Amino acid sequence: MAVGIWLAARRIGAAILIAAIGFSRLYLGVRYLSDVTAGYLAGGAWVLACIVAERHAMGHWHGRNTGSRA
Repeated sequence: MAVGIWLAARRIGAAILIAAIGFSRLYLGVRYLSDVTAGYLAGGAWVLACIVAERHAMGHWHGRNTGSRA
């Protein structure tokens, strides 16, 4: 149970840090809103691609065929 709490706290902390960095870029005027938004979207797409690839690879390593081939 304690491991789950620490994992959630780390994820929340990381999300707050990412949002604060984006906000600071806007506040200081060194980036436009479109730049920060594009960065968030690109980062989110990269994380999603990594999660999908990792789950696909783990399925094959554990003997589960996730493809449609027989």
